[in-house]
Amino acid sequence: MANSSSSVDDEELGNFYKLIIEASQKIQEMKLKDTSNSEFKIAEDDNAPYVLPIVPYKEPLRKNPKHVLHVMKRLHSMTAAEMQKELKKAHIDSRGKRSQLYNRLKKYFRKEYTIIKNAEPPRNKTEAFYDYFVVMDFECTCEADLYNYNHEIIEFPAILVDVRKKEIVDIFHSYVRPLVNPQLSEFCSAFTGITQEMVDKASPFIDVLDSFRAWMQSHRLGQKDVRYAFVTDGPWDIAKFFQMQCIQSKLNAVPHDFRFYINIRRSFANKYCKRRSMQKINLSGMLTFLNMEFEGREHSGLDDSKNIARIVIKMLEDRSELRVNEKLVRTKEGEKAKILLPDNKEYRDRQVWKDNFLYTIQQISRDSFISGEYLDCDTCDEND
Repeated sequence: MANSSSSVDDEELGNFYKLIIEASQKIQEMKLKDTSNSEFKIAEDDNAPYVLPIVPYKEPLRKNPKHVLHVMKRLHSMTAAEMQKELKKAHIDSRGKRSQLYNRLKKYFRKEYTIIKNAEPPRNKTEAFYDYFVVMDFECTCEADLYNYNHEIIEFPAILVDVRKKEIVDIFHSYVRPLVNPQLSEFCSAFTGITQEMVDKASPFIDVLDSFRAWMQSHRLGQKDVRYAFVTDGPWDIAKFFQMQCIQSKLNAVPHDFRFYINIRRSFANKYCKRRSMQKINLSGMLTFLNMEFEGREHSGLDDSKNIARIVIKMLEDRSELRVNEKLVRTKEGEKAKILLPDNKEYRDRQVWKDNFLYTIQQISRDSFISGEYLDCDTCDEND
């Protein structure tokens, strides 16, 4: 009896499954035959009013995004009083040294700043850092085979490169009248192509620097919403010649924005010389590597700057990451490195200027740049 009852149950269960399969097949046939049937259209409509869209979770911002960006972009240049004001607004302890205030303020705004930056559309790496580059290559007074020489800038060129457009948008150029050694040597004129008449008609460095600042302001360089960086071919233009000129012109310090710059040779080496070696990285070598020829007169400050700008534009087209990679920091009293120089007068003379300057060169790593740590300069005077 038990076996017969179980077989009946199995048969009924099998029939039940058959009915389900047949019903499912009929429903599918009805869908195919009558697509105008509203009953099925509603089921297939993804935009039906009762279907809730899938929305990714976004953490709400607790602070004004514009204010967050404003504070974070100028945090490194804020005074202690400005930091204290922001901390008081946030009801955070505003006591302590500037470095302590900086860390508290950065920690307070960091989370919202990250949310805002992540919401921005992705851009070229360099475009995320800068809007413009100011390419510079100074020419100075000089003497043949005299390396311990008080150089003075006699040509002040600047090429403005739009990072997004990847093109030159404006040029500043002026000759400069030297005051310490007003008479150019024959070697200097032959080397630079600058004549005595050119510099005699020019203004002194201080006036030219003021004109350059006015030119920068005409392009809104230095405004809070316009980001720029100086670009030079090597460290000498700013670390040596410009710094030496500031001393000659009795400026109290090297202007703060000139202390951070892009040494294009280092950027070039990082981009192109990882797999292929170059015998020498200089202006002509970089142009040759990029299958470009020098345009104009070599050792003309303006022509050199234009060719450096061409290299910059080519590197932007190759999606290179161009960022500040060197800075000038104040050498603290009694901390100058004692370098044992060989018995070679030429080499010793080349090093003399380094020992007499207030600022020394410091390289900036990518991590230091991305984190903004490179702007926390303990060796800079806050009032510079």
